[in-house]
Amino acid sequence: LSRPIWALAQASEEIARGNFDAAVPRVDSPREVAQLADAFAEMQRELKRYIRDLEESSAARERATEEAARLALERQALQRELDI
Repeated sequence: LSRPIWALAQASEEIARGNFDAAVPRVDSPREVAQLADAFAEMQRELKRYIRDLEESSAARERATEEAARLALERQALQRELDI
């Protein structure tokens, strides 16, 4: 019983350090420990998805900010032309 729990602890430490691809061991021991292993694997998948979605939305926000700055500069240039 202690070996599967130790393996899960090792995997959770790797995930906590940011290694979302760490191998979560398959456990064929008492049902409760196997359920715990499955829960860790699900948590790992969800964390990877969350990080990916966060990176994508951050990149989209950065592109939108850059576009807004570009449009503001264009507007200023057009305003100066109209003021001349």
